[in-house]
Amino acid sequence: MDPRTLLIVTLLAVAASGQSFRDLFRDIFGSLSRPGNSTSGGGTRTSFWYPEFTSLFGQRQFSVRLVGGSNSREGNVEVLIYGSRGVVGGWRSVCDIGWTTAHAEAVCRQLGFPGPAVATRHGRFGFRSTGTGTMVSNCQVGAGGRGLRDCFYRGVGTTEGSCNSDNVAGVICGPDPSSPYGGRMDVRLRGGGTRGDVEVRYGGRGWGPVCGDGFDVKDAMVVCRQLSLGAAKKSYISGRRASGEFILAGVECSGRETSLAQCRSERGDSVRCAGNQFSGAAVECAGQQSRDLPDLRVDAQELQDSAILTTETLGDLECALDENCLAKTAAEIKRREPTLWRTRTRKLFRFTNKVWNNGKADYRPRADPSQWEWHACHEHYHSEESFSEYDLTYEGTDTKAAQGHKASFCLEDSECRRGITQKYQCYIERGTRPPQGIRAGCADIYGSYIDCQWIDVTDIRSGKYVLRVRINADRKVPEVSFDDNQVICSVDLNLEDETVRVTNCRNAPL
Repeated sequence: MDPRTLLIVTLLAVAASGQSFRDLFRDIFGSLSRPGNSTSGGGTRTSFWYPEFTSLFGQRQFSVRLVGGSNSREGNVEVLIYGSRGVVGGWRSVCDIGWTTAHAEAVCRQLGFPGPAVATRHGRFGFRSTGTGTMVSNCQVGAGGRGLRDCFYRGVGTTEGSCNSDNVAGVICGPDPSSPYGGRMDVRLRGGGTRGDVEVRYGGRGWGPVCGDGFDVKDAMVVCRQLSLGAAKKSYISGRRASGEFILAGVECSGRETSLAQCRSERGDSVRCAGNQFSGAAVECAGQQSRDLPDLRVDAQELQDSAILTTETLGDLECALDENCLAKTAAEIKRREPTLWRTRTRKLFRFTNKVWNNGKADYRPRADPSQWEWHACHEHYHSEESFSEYDLTYEGTDTKAAQGHKASFCLEDSECRRGITQKYQCYIERGTRPPQGIRAGCADIYGSYIDCQWIDVTDIRSGKYVLRVRINADRKVPEVSFDDNQVICSVDLNLEDETVRVTNCRNAPL
């Protein structure tokens, strides 16, 4: 029986029986929870599957499931992708870049768990189980705060730039089980030195390993700082058998703490860890080389002086539309008005993003050149998926009014200080991938005239807002510090007069 016929028969049965759809589905097909075939570091995982057929009707809400958790209320999130004519494309993990509590609550609400929810990141419940390089990203919260919609998906066999196998979004449907530790927590690297497995000691327990699922570079920064070993160069899964049962898991630091005790975590004699005994957290610290790192700084004055508001037709923004750089309503107009969409206009808040590298080492993209993506419109490879983030929030709140970001970035030396020559350049023929980056003493400049160097403000009202520009926000590339990686500005937007006034731009820590 084909899926459409099955759905019609099921709905008719629901109407006749008075049962809920989920109860009837359980009666017909068995339990909603079933063993998954995937593994995480060798450990068996369970998939809790919640069938929804909205995609068969062409609607944009995705079917979702949770994998890797210890019960039906937690796990990494996967969505079901449909191809043309309703053909199932398979389950895909969701990229955790931009993954928020609102997304987590929407997923849990769709799964029948209303109430508080926790957004987890960095493969908290194990690494991606679906095909390599086939993640979805930029998901929006569905109508009524239920489910996900409008996820961006490049297709099988492609990559999502900064979204790697460890950039997996997840949820915990319910209160956050983690919390800061009120007492003293010692930390060490197994084997000593500046690199090794992370072990902790607290509450009268002996030394024990830390679960690596969800452990990222922000957590590594705190470990290195607590050990006085300078900046964190990277975090990684150990791959060595742990020294015992994990006694710390679900670590979540902002990166500014001075001790792991100040970070949220789950603690106990044997905490849950989606991976196996080879999935311990490990870090590499810079040690005495901490000062030999890049150190990025956004030029706040350049941003303030360059701000401008423009009105442009979608026909002139076709490249940007393809790169997902406009508000979602732009794509809706293209779908709804196939013959007239090019004449429709957008209001764009443009500004220049000039980023200096004031460190002693070059800033190099984290992604391997083989993962860089060729952009025909710009005629160069993009090596960073989310190097900069641009947000416009309502004054006095953290609520986003509009969000804009470069869909991807090419890094080069646009300007260098006296005596320093350009080392990195973007424009090159397809098929060759010369090094990209920002040399120490140089700046990369994305001028206000460049595609996607804006926030689309078409759908908001005139008023006072706050602009936040962040670079290397995920701290995936280590730096001397992240004290200048953000600029905050006051914005007075007047859409009727087509003017924007930007004032009081200043640097701030991430």
